[in-house]
Amino acid sequence: MSEKDTDEIMEIWLSENMLVHSFMSNDLIMKNKERTEQLIKKSKVFVCEKDNEILGFISLSGNYIDCLYVKSKSQRQGIGKALMKHCKNIFWSLMIKVYQQNENAVSFFEKQSFFVRDKMDNAETGETELFMEWIR
Repeated sequence: MSEKDTDEIMEIWLSENMLVHSFMSNDLIMKNKERTEQLIKKSKVFVCEKDNEILGFISLSGNYIDCLYVKSKSQRQGIGKALMKHCKNIFWSLMIKVYQQNENAVSFFEKQSFFVRDKMDNAETGETELFMEWIR
């Protein structure tokens, strides 16, 4: 990722976040946008591009996955899987928190050999989150 990619990445984050977290209010998602942008600027971010368009990205703080999003039009084309494979080649373990209601994400990470290590309620949203981990 380069500095100029931040706006495009945040557009993907916002639009896909609203789609996959329809159980959360848009106000709460917007409230977290600035915090997420600052986090992404400090994180290691890998992107998948085609014809100078970012189709998806993964953001990591150490081996913790902060975000993994693929544009809706580009989903189910192996982009998320390729981003995960790249990270699995770098790290011995990866961790992420996923909302339990986001069944597609839970299923995706289970297919990537992640397992549920813990389950907790998110204080801000009141929703249940799964703490998932992959170990080589």
